[in-house]
Amino acid sequence: MLMSRFSGLSLLGSICTMSAMWFANLMLVAQPDGYASLGIFNAAERWRQLLLFLPASFSPVILTSLSNLHGRNDPESYRRLFGLNLAVSVGVVVIPSIGIVLWAPFAMGLFGDEYRAGGMTLVILAASSVVVVLNNLLGQVLVSRGAMMGRLVLDVLLAAVLTLASWQLIPLYREQGMALGSLIAFAVTSAALVATTGYFMRAHRSGR
Repeated sequence: MLMSRFSGLSLLGSICTMSAMWFANLMLVAQPDGYASLGIFNAAERWRQLLLFLPASFSPVILTSLSNLHGRNDPESYRRLFGLNLAVSVGVVVIPSIGIVLWAPFAMGLFGDEYRAGGMTLVILAASSVVVVLNNLLGQVLVSRGAMMGRLVLDVLLAAVLTLASWQLIPLYREQGMALGSLIAFAVTSAALVATTGYFMRAHRSGR
């Protein structure tokens, strides 16, 4: 029953996020040369997904371990594992992101000369990869404690901010506006998660 509820809420959160991304894509292709802009964004997004590959790969294992430690009421081990995962995940994203930022036009040029103009889009998405990782890692605290509804509320917040930011920024900056919208949405959600996670970690420490 619990797993069914978790799956349902997780699916609902994913639908909200995908709907916001669909809206952003629709806004972008509606602009002059919109399909070309979308192609540039998607090329830059490929690099961001590469940056996020390692943290995403071991995320399910970490989530299972955190859930187990919470169930065993072992707050010290819980915090150590969370801290180690946070340090490693951020490290494996930040270090290559710096290289991507420094060589953004070259990295985009690997898709073809017409993509070199998307260097700034790649810089923004590379920067956003850090807050994407934070969003995922901090969200694990909520999920591991069974606070699926809280995770859903923050997914809805992410979708709402992404939709609003895309609506405002894409007509002005096209693919860069779409990248900025993603950065803003994940940054706002991560900030909310910092406050929420801090509460849960303090509660875990006190054994509540």
